[in-house]
Amino acid sequence: MEKKIRKGDLVRVNEARCFTQQNGGTRPYPLTNGRDDQNRVIRGRYIRTADDDRKWREEKSKATEEARAKGEDTFSINFNDAGESRLPGVSVIVDIPAGRVYEVLRSRCRAHLSYGNPTPGLMKLLDTQSGREIYVKRDYMEAV
Repeated sequence: MEKKIRKGDLVRVNEARCFTQQNGGTRPYPLTNGRDDQNRVIRGRYIRTADDDRKWREEKSKATEEARAKGEDTFSINFNDAGESRLPGVSVIVDIPAGRVYEVLRSRCRAHLSYGNPTPGLMKLLDTQSGREIYVKRDYMEAV
C-alpha cells in the first residue's frame, strides 16, 4: 500500500509509473514523448506572473516593430487565423527531473492552467531551485 501524501511531505517522481522499461520504469510507451523519457523528466506547469506577461508583450511588440521595419505583414504576429488577438498563456510548462525531491504545498488541488475549466487531480509543489509553485498530476509523484 502506498503512503498517503500530505501537505509538508517530501515527494519525488514515481519512476515506475512515468518512464518506459528502457529507462527504469514499467510503461510500455512514453508518458509524453521520447525526449522526456530519455532525459527522465516529466512535465509540470506553473501559473504565469505579471512579469512573465509583461515580457511576453514586450517580445511581441518588438517582433511587430521589426516586421514593420522590414515591410512585412504584422497580422500573423498580433492575431490568430480567426482574426482574434493573441493572448498570453495562463501557465508555462517546466521539466520535473527524476530524483529531485520537492515539498508538497497542497496534496490535492485543481488549477486553472488554461483559459478553460480547471484541471483536476493535481498537487502543488515547491521547486526549491526556482522558488516557483509547480502543479503536477498526483499520480506521477510518490512519497520519499
